[in-house]
Amino acid sequence: QSKPKLSAQELKQKAIGYKLQDMNKEAAQAFREYKAAQKEEEEAKQREEAAEKAALDKELSEKALHLLQEEISLCKEQEIEYSFFSVLCSDIERATSVVRYNEWQQYLLQCIHAYNQVKSKGHSAVKMERSKSSSSLVRLKKGDGLCIGTIDIDDHEILVCIESVRLEQNHLLLEPPILDEQGSSIFVQYIIGLPPSEKELESNIEGTTPLKETCKRGTSNTIEFKFTDRIRVERGSTRFGRKIIRKMQRRKVEFSIFQKPLPSKTAEKTGRLWGLLSNTKSEEVAAPKFLGKVVLELKTLLDDVSTGGELPLMDKSNRKPTGGVARICLRSKYPYAVTTSDKFNAEYCSDNRVKPHFRYLL
Repeated sequence: QSKPKLSAQELKQKAIGYKLQDMNKEAAQAFREYKAAQKEEEEAKQREEAAEKAALDKELSEKALHLLQEEISLCKEQEIEYSFFSVLCSDIERATSVVRYNEWQQYLLQCIHAYNQVKSKGHSAVKMERSKSSSSLVRLKKGDGLCIGTIDIDDHEILVCIESVRLEQNHLLLEPPILDEQGSSIFVQYIIGLPPSEKELESNIEGTTPLKETCKRGTSNTIEFKFTDRIRVERGSTRFGRKIIRKMQRRKVEFSIFQKPLPSKTAEKTGRLWGLLSNTKSEEVAAPKFLGKVVLELKTLLDDVSTGGELPLMDKSNRKPTGGVARICLRSKYPYAVTTSDKFNAEYCSDNRVKPHFRYLL
């Protein structure tokens, strides 16, 4: 069994003991062992300190990455809220909403840059400090972008809003969406499970985004519609209105996204007739390609003024995602289970639900 290894201090005392006993040879050997042990202990201490520093740097970097990821997620959430708010607000509010939207977009880019810097160089590459109130961002609560804008809506109206469709991950997409002077190759059809009038109780309210509606391209597979449609839906003060309320408890709204294919020229060859080959060309237009759908429940509007958001596209059975999302919502002046809008105006249509967010100065 090997003897326990002596420390540098013990070897030093051993060398001194040999020296006092005039055992110079043994003292010299012990002194050499002492210096070697001292160097080894110093190197071990340096490795331990380096490991502790690396662990601390890793911890601080992970914390910084976590904080920045939270800010990035918040920026993306606010981008969704303000994209709806800019459509569902009044003309007076719209200019302010655009400024606030751009501020969040700029902050998002700063956070992404800082995140990449920390990931590649560590936490010391970025100085993170919360701003003062003078440079704060205006934050909407999640879902408020759908309900606090003061767009003018009649008591007996539901506003259908189709803000955009994003198809980056859609596996049913035939080709990148086309957007030109003829309009968009992507369009949305919606069916509201309510009768359009008292004489058409078995029918549904239907609509579609106009094929030549003014659209704007986001990314290559994103179409920004900024489309709204006002649908008259009677409230419960009349016999027909009470029927509507009962139907809203179990009916839904279905938004289906389609791609309009380009017409393709195909050559059709007929058989020989009197020795002549007849070649004719005709244009074939295929049926629109289904890309996915979003389903909203109308009963939400009984107790709230809006429903919707950024929602995944689902297949025809509404069970499996087809890839991509649609920003879609329904908005009313006040809940359909309520007879007056007075007590809701102060809650929804004001800046009481808006608060500042103190950004990081990056």
